[in-house]
Formats: sequence, C-alpha cells, structure tokens
Amino acid sequence: MRSSYITPDRVNGLILLLCAMALGSVLVETPGGNGGALFWLIRALAVSGAAVALFVPRLQSWALFGAVAGLVLAPAAFQMWARSHERDSSKFCHDSVIQFEEAARMLRQGRNPYADDFRGTPLDGWRGFHDNPAIHHFVYPPLLLLISTPLEAAGRAAGFYDQRILILLLFGGFVALLLRELRDHPHAVGLVSVIALNPFLAPYVVEGRNDVGMLLGVAAAGAAYARGRTSWGDLWVGVAIAAKTLLLPVLPFLLWARRKELGPVAARSIGPLALTCLPFLVWDAGAFVEDVFLAPAGWGSHPFEMRGWGGYGFANLILVFGVNPKAAFPFGIFQGLALIPCLRYGFRSLGLDPGWPNVLRWTVVTVFALLFFGRFIHDNYIGSLLSLAGMAALWRDRAHLEPASGVT
Repeated sequence: MRSSYITPDRVNGLILLLCAMALGSVLVETPGGNGGALFWLIRALAVSGAAVALFVPRLQSWALFGAVAGLVLAPAAFQMWARSHERDSSKFCHDSVIQFEEAARMLRQGRNPYADDFRGTPLDGWRGFHDNPAIHHFVYPPLLLLISTPLEAAGRAAGFYDQRILILLLFGGFVALLLRELRDHPHAVGLVSVIALNPFLAPYVVEGRNDVGMLLGVAAAGAAYARGRTSWGDLWVGVAIAAKTLLLPVLPFLLWARRKELGPVAARSIGPLALTCLPFLVWDAGAFVEDVFLAPAGWGSHPFEMRGWGGYGFANLILVFGVNPKAAFPFGIFQGLALIPCLRYGFRSLGLDPGWPNVLRWTVVTVFALLFFGRFIHDNYIGSLLSLAGMAALWRDRAHLEPASGVT
C-alpha cells in the first residue's frame, strides 16, 4: 500500500516556509544605513533554510530555530540598534514601546502614568501622528509596566534600554515552552510556526507590541492543566489576563467549567489582575478606569477613534455612513447581542467537555465576536487569536478530560 504523499513532515515544512516567507517580506521594517545589507542577508538565510527543510525534513527543527533567530530576534535587535543611533527615538518601534518606556520613567519619578499624559515625549509625534490618543491614555493593565520599571531603571543605568528587551525575553520563553510541550508531537514544527511565527503576530513582536506576555501566560496555563496542576493553571490564566485584558472573556467559560469550585478558581484567575490594579485604583481610580476601559470604548476625554484597519470589523460599516470616527457609538449593544449565543452555546459545550482546550476555543470565538463588533480591531489581535486557537489544538491532543475535577 502506498504511503500518503501529504505527510506530517511536508505539512510542517510547508507551514514553516509560508510563515518564513511572510516574515521575510516588508511586513518587518528595514533599518537603513550600513546594517541594511546584513539585515536582509540574515533574513534571506532564514527563509532559505525553511525552503531547504521542506525537502529535507530532518533539518526542520534547525530551520525553525533559524526562523526564530533570523526573522524575529535578529530584526528586532537591528531595529533596536538603529533606534539607539537615531536622534528621533520614535523611529523603528511601535508606539507602545515608547509609551511603556516613558510610563516606567514616570513611575520611577513618583508620577502616575494613568493620570498623567505623554505630551512632550517622543510619543508625541510618533511617525508624524500628533493626534494619537495614546498621548493621553495608557490603556494597558499594570502587570507588564510593573515588570518593566526595574528593567528600565537598570537599562538606563547601564546606558541602554529598549522595551523590546522584555518583549523578546517573553517571546523566547513562549517559544521554549511550546517546544517543550510539543517535543514528541508529529506536527511540532507546524504548530510552533502557526502559534509563534504567524505573520499576524511575529512582525509585531519585532516592533514591540506586547501580546506575547498574554500568550506566554496562556501557554504556561495549558502546560499546568495538561499535568493536572489546576491551581497553577488558574493562576497562570490570571497572569495572562493581567498582562492583557483582551483575555478577560475567558473568565465566564473557565468559571462555568469549574463551577463546583467557583470561589478558589475565581480568586486565582482574577487575583493577579486585581492585585496589580489595586494600587493604581487607590492612587486615582477615575484616571485608571478612563485609561484602561473607557477611552478604548470611545468614552471620556480623547477617546480612541473608530478604526477599520485592513477592512476588519463592524466599525468599517459605521464609518461608511459618514459617522465621525471620534463620536461615541453604542457598539456595546451589538457586542451584547453577539455575546449571547457565544455564552449560550459555549456553556452547553462546556457541560459536555469542560477541558481547557474547549475553554480556550470558546474564548477565541467570543473575543473575536466582541472585537468584530467593537470600536476597532487591530491586525495583531487576529494574530493573537490565531495563536490561541493553535494552542487549543495543541492541548486538545494532550488533554485528559476529567469532568469531576473540571478543567485539566
């Protein structure tokens, strides 16, 4: 009997090559000057390695390492180097890099980054953008800021700091954890490529967006649940939420799946967010709530505009009708209507399968629905959801469902 032509090795190699080709494109900003040629050479070698590995499967693990190093770590290092030599420190990075650096400096000076603004910093005028709502609002929950502050202080004392130092450390931990979890999986290379190197995620790691903090927490939670360490899993879910509130919709599904031990699960999964937010709520609750929750929803002073990046989202339809992008609009009504079937069918599904992969799948569906009918949906959100879906598939293969004990 003839073996199948579409083998796991060919699938893995093809997925890796497609991701590598995307990352080797203009999705990643090229620093100019003398480093430009070396920048492109390293990326070309990484893509070439992925192409060779498609036909020589035994090289796929090495090609994967080459893609991580040559298409994520090296480009980020080049951009950090180029930025450090620019008079304008707003170049070669995402605006969140600048905002975190400035917020960490504010915190060291005893100033509240949620109550203060960023006028007069490099964020004001980032890429010619002088009407950036980020100048007025620090929308991120405090966990990564609290981690960044001592790193920023040490870096400044040593003479160099770029927020991507933390982002790349988190990304390295994320990839290492995935490789450990997938060490015996026939589709390890393909799954790691989809989860960590997909072109809606990895280019934004290079420029410094912070989704990987949330993804590392989810990966750690999945590893804990797969080993039956449910308490640690719950706590890592809480860390992931505290890193990025995009993951908040996981809570109703996790709590429903573990409703027989609702109190302890709620304490562990909500605790990290509550503990890290509490000092800033005490400091200035109004400013904190406005920055983190109201401004992104279009309320308060200097709200975030409706955006239709790349044609994503319901907001595009609203903008077509000539609505002012800065106007308040009741997106919450549409989000609520979308949430009802997600909860209804999600809870029903979790009644039959309370495992972590199913919790994560319904979280992905719900987050997408809320984002789609929200004020804006960024391209990196799509990448994060694709990574979460890939991790759900990963642990679906490993999960041992035990309805009596809940999520495993």
